[in-house]
Amino acid sequence: MSSPVTTIKVRRELRDRLARLAAERHTTMAEVLEQAIAHLEREAFFARMNADLERLREEDPQEWESYRAEGQEWERTTVGDGLGRGDA
Repeated sequence: MSSPVTTIKVRRELRDRLARLAAERHTTMAEVLEQAIAHLEREAFFARMNADLERLREEDPQEWESYRAEGQEWERTTVGDGLGRGDA
């Protein structure tokens, strides 16, 4: 059973851009929208994460060093595990 659908109002130019991207990718406009939203959500997640890490670094240097040490330990113990940095 398919999910319920609705319509949204966008400028004609935006609709045309969306249609062009969908055609180039051999997919639907809805799929392009889903991919764009997923990208923006990921971007926002990492921006929040980076802000939190920066705040930790500034507000609690001792905990920051503990965090960094743990990350370095993970790096050291996973070298040679067959997974490259971009393989996740």
